[in-house]
Amino acid sequence: MVQQAEAVLPLLILPPKAWWEAAAQPGTRIGLSERFPKQTFRNRLRISNLAHSSTAGSSDKMQHLDFSIPLRHDAGRTGWTARLDDSLPWRKSLWRTLQTQWAGLPFWEILGPELEPLVLSDEVLWHKYVYNLNYWMASQWGGSLPALVEERPSVDFSPKHEPWSGAAGISWCEALVREGPALYL
Repeated sequence: MVQQAEAVLPLLILPPKAWWEAAAQPGTRIGLSERFPKQTFRNRLRISNLAHSSTAGSSDKMQHLDFSIPLRHDAGRTGWTARLDDSLPWRKSLWRTLQTQWAGLPFWEILGPELEPLVLSDEVLWHKYVYNLNYWMASQWGGSLPALVEERPSVDFSPKHEPWSGAAGISWCEALVREGPALYL
């Protein structure tokens, strides 16, 4: 008998649909024993430029914005020990970016006030900050997050492989803002 391999996902901030689809599979876990490899989306957020997505043929408009969450440069940091760097006001910048991109979408007036305190929280550990945001997302549609484990991720979400794009390159958070809390996995 062949058993399905259990996937160990990286913990991504406001992850795309492909991540959530993988997270919904039985046996999936979130691995935090990694050292933040370069060219991955561990502490980066790709935000679709939804304000301009309806204007077809506008090639001069950016399709997405990349937002990096700054981490302290500790030599041995892993997913469990990575600390957020608050030397710059990145939390306010992230919140303003989300407001700019998503404020015109349906349900933003309901979901925005719930998301704001999570984005602006003063949590210092990267994995707790990201987990809290993702937990909120999952709770909106009655889902749950896989368990956190001390393992290295086995699924690659680097830009080279691009599984992060999901359907039409939109994250579940963006789909939630578009469709409202009735959006389910």
